[in-house]
Amino acid sequence: MSLESLLAITPFPTISILLWVVLLMAVLYLARGSAHHVLQAFCQAVTDLLNLAVQAITATEKKLLQRNHEVLLAAGREAKERIVEREFVRIGDSVHSDLAGYPGLQRTLSDAITRIDEDHRQAAEVPPEPTA
Repeated sequence: MSLESLLAITPFPTISILLWVVLLMAVLYLARGSAHHVLQAFCQAVTDLLNLAVQAITATEKKLLQRNHEVLLAAGREAKERIVEREFVRIGDSVHSDLAGYPGLQRTLSDAITRIDEDHRQAAEVPPEPTA
């Protein structure tokens, strides 16, 4: 149907438009209950969908908070492990440098002990008695 055929209900287009408006208003008035039900059902569906989205977002937020907590703990643990490892390396280097001279010191001490032992043996020997 074209616009001209719709306006050709009466010989006057203005009256035809007025008739169509009145007819349309009557149809819409009679269909208002159904339209209300459709709108309420649509709004309820949107509400349910949004509630599901809220629940999903809340669950995701909790998971992210837990994950962030675990990541922060792991990062802190790794940082402390690096600090302890550096401290062990520093202590190891210190012990190594302190003990680097140990073989020479041991040799010197061994020589000193040997000399002291020989001196002690010589001092322990009783000199021969002078001849009369």
